[in-house]
Amino acid sequence: MKRFVIIFVLFSSGFLLGFFLNQHKDAPQTSLEHREGGYDLINPLLECTSDRAQELRPFEDVIAQLVRDVQREHGVTEAAVYFRDLDTGKWLGVNERELFTPASLVKVPIMMAYLKEAEADPDLLQKKLVYNPTSFKDSVQNVEPRETLIPGNSYTIQDLIERMITFSDNRAMDLLLEFGTGEKVLERTFIDLDIQVDHLPDPDRETDILSVKEYAGFFRILYNASYLNRAFSNIALSILSNVDFVGGLSAGVPFGVVVAHKFGERETSTGMQLHDCGIIYHPLRPYLLCIMTRGKNFNHLEEAISYISHGVYEEVDRQIKARIY
Repeated sequence: MKRFVIIFVLFSSGFLLGFFLNQHKDAPQTSLEHREGGYDLINPLLECTSDRAQELRPFEDVIAQLVRDVQREHGVTEAAVYFRDLDTGKWLGVNERELFTPASLVKVPIMMAYLKEAEADPDLLQKKLVYNPTSFKDSVQNVEPRETLIPGNSYTIQDLIERMITFSDNRAMDLLLEFGTGEKVLERTFIDLDIQVDHLPDPDRETDILSVKEYAGFFRILYNASYLNRAFSNIALSILSNVDFVGGLSAGVPFGVVVAHKFGERETSTGMQLHDCGIIYHPLRPYLLCIMTRGKNFNHLEEAISYISHGVYEEVDRQIKARIY
């Protein structure tokens, strides 16, 4: 039960990422952020300047219309969107404080916790764990993992992390959480992020405790390399860029554009929820996009996320190219 405390409190505590996000608070920014290059998928923050020449024009109206479209045409009952320009730090959103059930989105902080531990103990990632299915309660996944663990086989922690993210394999996540030091690894990370354990929830309770605006903080931390070191931040985003889910955000952008993301899906007594959050590496302007949805049909929610993702990409692309040409 203890592992559910850790997962739940991550979000129920109000997502207090204060220490790491304090320098880049989610308020409208008035400056460009200067960053250090040299990595494929991260861009550590260096300083700010008052130069506003490259800021995108706000387009909340475009996103609001996209949300209305999917509510009318894709059977979406609720949709929330958070966008952040990773070059300037400016953000905008629609229903960005609406709460949803996190589901498999919790796998990203679990990965971060293990990679943080591996900074001090590189051998940790090569430690092997044996999968014994009798130890776990199997869960239903609408997006079935293309590959899953084989009973009796042993797997390195590195392999389990990759399977947990790439295939969204719940069995890999359960094995990582069961590992003798797994809970301590998570607790240390949450303490670092100023997240407090305060009560024990019912793990089977259907609870909406997470917003797109809150969850986006994890991807900002990875992109800024402000918690994990630069090498491990880049590794984390590399794993996220190989997620075996071609719908959602990825389906909304041109072929070949890298998307480092994680989806989460949950069926509750009131319907379906599907979320997708990550970094879209537009060749001229990388941005963070989180979309969370509710509805009655999983396929319709997937199409809705792709539709919104496409609309946002088109708007960013249009604005950037208009400046160039």
